[in-house]
Amino acid sequence: MHSSWSALLLVCAAPLLAEQGILVVYIEDLRGHPIAGVRLRAGAGSSISSPRDIADTFGAAHIRLAANTKAGDVVMLEIVAVPKDKDLVIISPWNKWALVPPFEEEAKNFVPVVLVERGDKACLERPPCIRAAAAQINNSNAPKAAGEGNGDEQRKEALTAVAKIFGLKPEEIDRAVRAWGEKSEDLYDKGLAALYEKNYPEASRDLGVSLENRKRVEAKAQSDVTDAASFLGQSLYEQGKYRQSAEAYEEAARRRPDDSEILNNLALSWASAADYARAEPLYRRALAIEEKVWGPDNPYLATTLHNLAESLQDRGDVARAEPLYRRALAMDEKALGPDHPNVAATLSDLATLLQQRGDYVGAKSLYLRALGIHQTKLGPDHPLVGTDLANLALLFKVEGDFPRAEPLYRRALAIQEKALGPDHPRVASDLGNLASLLHDEGHYAEAEPLYRRALDIEEKTLGPDHPDVATLLNNLALLLRAKGDYAGAEPRLRRALLIDEKKLGPDHPSTEPLMLTLFQTAAGITTMWGLAGIAIVALLYFRNKQRGKVPPIAWALVVGIVVLALVPTLGWLQLQREGLHQKDIYHLRVTVLDPQNTPVNDARVWSSTDAIPKKVDGGWEFSIPAGSKPADGKLTIYAQVENAFWRGRRDIQLANDYYPTATLSLTADDRAQVLGIVENAAGKGLADARVSVVGYPSEAITTKEDGNFVLPAHATDGQQVELHAERHGEAVDQWHPAGKFPAHLILSGKR
Repeated sequence: MHSSWSALLLVCAAPLLAEQGILVVYIEDLRGHPIAGVRLRAGAGSSISSPRDIADTFGAAHIRLAANTKAGDVVMLEIVAVPKDKDLVIISPWNKWALVPPFEEEAKNFVPVVLVERGDKACLERPPCIRAAAAQINNSNAPKAAGEGNGDEQRKEALTAVAKIFGLKPEEIDRAVRAWGEKSEDLYDKGLAALYEKNYPEASRDLGVSLENRKRVEAKAQSDVTDAASFLGQSLYEQGKYRQSAEAYEEAARRRPDDSEILNNLALSWASAADYARAEPLYRRALAIEEKVWGPDNPYLATTLHNLAESLQDRGDVARAEPLYRRALAMDEKALGPDHPNVAATLSDLATLLQQRGDYVGAKSLYLRALGIHQTKLGPDHPLVGTDLANLALLFKVEGDFPRAEPLYRRALAIQEKALGPDHPRVASDLGNLASLLHDEGHYAEAEPLYRRALDIEEKTLGPDHPDVATLLNNLALLLRAKGDYAGAEPRLRRALLIDEKKLGPDHPSTEPLMLTLFQTAAGITTMWGLAGIAIVALLYFRNKQRGKVPPIAWALVVGIVVLALVPTLGWLQLQREGLHQKDIYHLRVTVLDPQNTPVNDARVWSSTDAIPKKVDGGWEFSIPAGSKPADGKLTIYAQVENAFWRGRRDIQLANDYYPTATLSLTADDRAQVLGIVENAAGKGLADARVSVVGYPSEAITTKEDGNFVLPAHATDGQQVELHAERHGEAVDQWHPAGKFPAHLILSGKR
């Protein structure tokens, strides 16, 4: 009894002597016992803690902070030295970030730090240790860039990395987290475990309730509120609920305003919700904090640089985005190596930028490199692989290679639906992409329901005023216009324009073309209500040009439009009905021939315009109004016989002949290659495997250490060929399409 009172007296005799610029920390183990002899640092520019009199006996240490650090700032704690007989790791704060308390001399103005022995399995029997492990894994799994998903491979990597920090086996931590989630009564703990298991609805529910509970006792648990809000934001983001995710991250940022990771996640959520005006300053603030803490060349900055570049690109500011992408890419390649998924993400976005500038060759090279990395590192069914396939398909579509684009779009859609569910915004994006391709090919009946399904998903998940909703409204309107439904097209175009002006601004590159399309559509309406639509379009145009102010002369012009357009419009329509303008329509007759020059009747035929081909004797006929032909008179006709892998194209020049004819010859290009890798179940390439295309054994090759192979396919791109691989008596046969996408042939790798 006497010794206990003596210890208490010693504690009371050693008060916390807080000083300006000094961070006081108390270091203890999971049982609350102080740990002596530990030295810490609190970020770049801080001193290394040293013992201060008797206080070190009770785990106290003092750290002089970097200049200009003030109360309320966030600093990262780092172990610099431990006693010789110990190997310690920080579990609280779980992310090592500490909020600097006031410097006044009060008993509460210190930071508690909990350490555990690395490799101590007993740690996993105590909730604080499991909570820290789960939080670190979930934090590593959080999307760091737009479009990035939480796949199984990513979670496995995060689990392995955290297990290494704790000195334990990944399966030990995995079992502990799952069991902890089942038996815990604390909603925050259950939410963390559900987030770990990717059960986002349950995680959002439990973390949401936990956040509200913690907010009620915030004065006592500000750090707990911040963590609950942050992980709730992560779970909502994974569900595609970007605005709700941003609102949760806002809660976290208000309590930890200098945490660059929270700021980056908040900016990412706002950017995904298309609120770029809110996202950009948050990215810049996060970047400034990281540059101050880590220095301007630290690879930790690469994620924020990438995200800021993507936000600028989405706003149409390509010139400022490109150098940021290239700086982030150089950092990641140097720090992580050329084949890391982070590198692939930046390659993909940089490729999109090059495509916007018209550099299709450069874009294709980067897309293929990104796809190869993601397939190898994350597996062929990861959502990022789906994104890469959709990007590559869009490039083929822009180049007019529709036959290569369509199967990529369909494969991307299947991957995203399987990985994310049928109602995720990325699924809607792929539905819209596929619909746009079918639309351009003239398959209106198949394209329209895809547009409508995509629009329904995005309006529910992203909200009715998101730019992606505007894109779908525009595309659906163009399809309706091509079908002659001007009345259905015009209000959708008008709504799309209002969304783009509101979200992107009147000077964004997408606004002016949309305005012109709206004029053209309104001009095709044949009713008095349609003429009123023309007047509305004119008002929108003047409002766009005058930044919201409509001058009096514009009102007079609008009235004039209605009056002057009525008679000539109705008269012109009557002439059209009587067939007096038939000479102003091109009637292009196309004959399609197979490789033996025999006419084909079962081909799929389409053009680079909105014109729909009509089957006639001996071929197909396109009716193209002279007013809608391309400005240079050039268009391209495409044809394909899918089951025979024949395809072809023909460029046409429309001039003075209103009844031109053309012959389009199909070819079977069997010069494609088939490529891939022979690997074991762990994904490691295998040497000494003999690989061939079935039927061509004389062309077999033997793989090197990386397991890669390239063979003549004796088929066209996309055509299935059978591959045969054998090694040390083990063999595998597998079908795979010829072309740019690698096959993965799995052997055991045993000798």
